[in-house]
Amino acid sequence: MMRATARTATMSYNSERFQRVMAAVRIATGFAFCVYGGTKLFDPTFFESGFQFALGRASATAADWYYPVVHSLWMHPGIYAVAVGMLESFLGLALVLGLATRPACLVGMVYMLNKIALTWHIAGQGNIAWQVLDAHMEQLAVFGLLLLFLVGHAGETWGLGALYHSPAASRSSLRERPEYKYLFEEDKEEQKEPQPKEPTPHN
Repeated sequence: MMRATARTATMSYNSERFQRVMAAVRIATGFAFCVYGGTKLFDPTFFESGFQFALGRASATAADWYYPVVHSLWMHPGIYAVAVGMLESFLGLALVLGLATRPACLVGMVYMLNKIALTWHIAGQGNIAWQVLDAHMEQLAVFGLLLLFLVGHAGETWGLGALYHSPAASRSSLRERPEYKYLFEEDKEEQKEPQPKEPTPHN
């Protein structure tokens, strides 16, 4: 029993440590998104030439099946420039604060896929698999981080997500469901006080 308790405490400590590391990475990633979004929203040169330059490069590197989206961006560059800046700022604030982290990560993953499609054919790169992966390693890394934050409930540690995602509440709700009753049978057995043994009569 003591070994099982020690093993459980060690696992709990490792899980808590991992959650803290993931929260720190989440905050750092959100801060980076805030910088990117703030630069796009408050830098006049981005509206004058930055976004237009990015569109010109995207027209040469975008995937063939993604040209309709590129054409739509060309038709309304000012609107999409503001939209991109607001989107990145929203992602950054959501990750830093740990608020609505899972929906924000889902939106961010779609945004990363959009960036991969816009830079599908990198100038000077071939179509070999390892060259494509190397060209999009940055987007894939951010995509993987957002997926980790999404699955790992990263907003519940050092974030506002802890206010509406309480582990104790979710555990109590599982106790009420009959299909998960077997998970808590050991807890009930541990809570039972050992009954004193009856004295054996001596001859």
